[in-house]
Amino acid sequence: MILAGLRSRVATLAALIAVIATTACAILASQALITGLRQQRESSALAAAEQVRHRMNRLVQRLGFENADYAIWDELYAAMPRPSPQWAAINLNPGGSQGRLTQAFALVDTDGRLVGRYRRSTQAGLEPAVDDPAPPGALARMASQQSQAGLANPGGYPMLFATHPIVASDGSGPARGSLIAVAYLTPGIVGDLVSRGFSIEVSAVPRAAGDPLVAWREDRVAATVSIPTFDGQGVALTLVEDGEVGSDLVWRALAAMAIGGLAAAAAAILIGVRLGWSWMRPLSALAEACRRRIERPDEPLPPVSGLHEAEVLHDALARMDAAAREHARRLGEALDRERTVNAVHQRFLAQLAREVGDPIHALVATIDRLAAEGGRLPPEEVAAARERALQLEARLQEVLGLVEGAAEPETGRFGKRRIDEYLSGVADLLRPLAQQRGGSVLASGEGACQVRPALLTPILVNLVSNALRAGRGVTVRLAARAEAGMSVWTVQDDGPGIEPELAARIADACSRGEVLPGTPGIGLGLSVVLANLRALDGAIVCHNSPGTGVRFELSVPERSGSGSSTLRLG
Repeated sequence: MILAGLRSRVATLAALIAVIATTACAILASQALITGLRQQRESSALAAAEQVRHRMNRLVQRLGFENADYAIWDELYAAMPRPSPQWAAINLNPGGSQGRLTQAFALVDTDGRLVGRYRRSTQAGLEPAVDDPAPPGALARMASQQSQAGLANPGGYPMLFATHPIVASDGSGPARGSLIAVAYLTPGIVGDLVSRGFSIEVSAVPRAAGDPLVAWREDRVAATVSIPTFDGQGVALTLVEDGEVGSDLVWRALAAMAIGGLAAAAAAILIGVRLGWSWMRPLSALAEACRRRIERPDEPLPPVSGLHEAEVLHDALARMDAAAREHARRLGEALDRERTVNAVHQRFLAQLAREVGDPIHALVATIDRLAAEGGRLPPEEVAAARERALQLEARLQEVLGLVEGAAEPETGRFGKRRIDEYLSGVADLLRPLAQQRGGSVLASGEGACQVRPALLTPILVNLVSNALRAGRGVTVRLAARAEAGMSVWTVQDDGPGIEPELAARIADACSRGEVLPGTPGIGLGLSVVLANLRALDGAIVCHNSPGTGVRFELSVPERSGSGSSTLRLG
């Protein structure tokens, strides 16, 4: 019953997810479509603006050709500088021929003075008219643009113009003046420049821009192309998209998207319900098995088939179970190691209490006798008291070394350390003891390696302090090197070495994790060394040469392993 309800909820959830996913995809697709249409409309407007610029250039070329056809006419050349009104009314008749672009002519003499304006409706006079409103002075200034054609904006009336010197058709003789052909940008001319779906607006600007500019006017795109005029200003032609065309395109695309999205949502619901129902069978079996394993951990997982994801989940659960068992085993081993280390440290503290307590009691007794004898004692008793004080100081130096190691900021974890800096710090801890014993501690090493100071520093402190206590004037050398996957640490002295019988007793005591009875300091320190090495999963080898010194070599892996360690005589 529970599984059936779960299947129903999963099937419903799958259908709901299908609807949500389809809706989200439809929204994203519609946004992408709108963005794409917007970019396409901008591109279309820019292309139309470029086409307007191209058509405008063709009109300018056409106007220049028409003007040049008149300017090299022999009759006009003969009639200059001031043609008679009767001759001009017949021969300077712009717009009289079908297909002509020129709307007005202007004649300028060689002195740069306007001598005539000729229009179809009015064939004489210098003053502006309704169909020819350009100021006379502006027209005269155009005459300086010899054999030029382009745009002008005299008095705020945008126009096409072309100038050409009036010469004989065979090129003989001097120029008699200049002929200016004018075509104002009337709605008729401007309308021929525009592609379908756009309207055009003409305006004057202080300076022409380089590339076409696009902007939006509410939901309509507008592209502006500006063309420079002969006087350094510009005329802007703005193409505005037909609002109905753009809106209709967007709504038709959205309607098609909505219909397709609803159909896809319906199909997704059916497929989601079917797949959700079938996929839940193996998953339900695994869920039930996991519930039973809470009470019976050894019960195996049921086999599943027919759904790749369920098979992957089955394998993952099996690997997780195996990993959990392995983790529990390693945790147990780690707890055993920690218990062993704690036991050794407890024995260390007990032995340390005895080794520190005995000199203190003897010193107190000596002080009492000193008080009883009136401040005078035999020299041998004073020497014995001094020796006990030195023993007590040696133990305190050893404990201080252990405290320094435990107080490292990287306690409990490995950290990358430079070998020379680390060994120099250990040598500094032992320098007071070395000076007291008349010896020295030298450190050397190169490179860097992984170090766990809380465990490694007490090991090195114990080995060096034992070597310094072995005799007067002992020199101890600390060295280390990094190898593949581990670090090797060496403590070597030039003292008297360890007697073979004592070396065997030390190895036997350390193998049992005990202290060496009756030998203050040596067995106690080596038991700490072995306990910490066990925590580091390291190994130690003692190369003993009675009479010439002892060399301890420690191998410490970068990562934990077996958790066992022994002292071996090399």
